Amino acid sequence: MDKAALLTAPTAQPLVSIRRRSDWLSLLSPTTTAITFWCHRAVGWLLVFFVLRAFHASSIAASSILWTTGIAATRSYRASCTLSRLLGRGTHIAWESNSIRRVRKKLVFEFMVLVLGPAGNGLLVVVFWPGWWFLALVAGATWWISG
Repeated sequence: MDKAALLTAPTAQPLVSIRRRSDWLSLLSPTTTAITFWCHRAVGWLLVFFVLRAFHASSIAASSILWTTGIAATRSYRASCTLSRLLGRGTHIAWESNSIRRVRKKLVFEFMVLVLGPAGNGLLVVVFWPGWWFLALVAGATWWISG
């Protein structure tokens, strides 16, 4: 094909017919458009109605859920406060009981024997020796210098 053939208008007739083939369809055309317009309008109003109803129902559901969770949170907070008070009282009563008091006295005695006995002094010197700060400083400097 040359360039001139591409730029000129086609000379062949179109194969698709634009005119209507039926006479009764042309007679019903105004009625059909009126019915179509009415159906579109009715469907539009129904959709708006259903959308507004769905929005209203969802807002009611959301506010109900929010109200219910607020009540549940308040009641669970009150229950946890009551439970905490009861457990605190129970723990205090158990701590002050005679059997627990005897166990506490035995533990204090064993700790004092460990600290004040022959092995306790060495343990306290190893744990609380002030030279650990100096050794940590020397080790950190050596590690920093060696990279």
